[in-house]
Amino acid sequence: RVLFRSRHAYLLDANVFVAAWKLYYRRSFAPAFWEHLDSLIRRKSAFIIEPVFLEVCNGNDALASYVAEYKALVAKPDQGTLTAYAKVLQTLSDCVERQRYYKNAALRNWSQPNVADPWLIAVAMAKNAIIVTQEVGILRGANQSSGLMGNAKIPDMAWMMGVPSMDMFDFIEQTGFLWRQNG
Repeated sequence: RVLFRSRHAYLLDANVFVAAWKLYYRRSFAPAFWEHLDSLIRRKSAFIIEPVFLEVCNGNDALASYVAEYKALVAKPDQGTLTAYAKVLQTLSDCVERQRYYKNAALRNWSQPNVADPWLIAVAMAKNAIIVTQEVGILRGANQSSGLMGNAKIPDMAWMMGVPSMDMFDFIEQTGFLWRQNG
């Protein structure tokens, strides 16, 4: 069983791994980033939840092999998470039916058990964690009359549920990562 022990627990979205691996911090030239991330995961400061693990490992590439090394550390849902998951989907349903922020497709998509987004929010609610994602929210401060959106975004739904979220760069800064220069 994975325990959330750190002062700040961070839940990593799949897009954090993908963006870091493919766009920003390839292991070949930024091994220090991956060492830092590995340290956070092994110290139980950063977590990979099961749907994120499965999504990344489904890629069948070098990134999938890297993330597969953390299989024993993957956080699985408990009763508190299941209760929070139901609240996330109910809030999204309200956003579709009453507030008219999203199209029905948003609820259909997030209701699929393998979609990680609502699980990230549910685990964060249950464990008082911070979500790290590269998704960009659009609801905060936006004019809601601008039309329905096709899919819910993690930062928007997290904000509605009172869950903090941040992007990868804020996460790097907040966790004290420093680039090392050689010579």
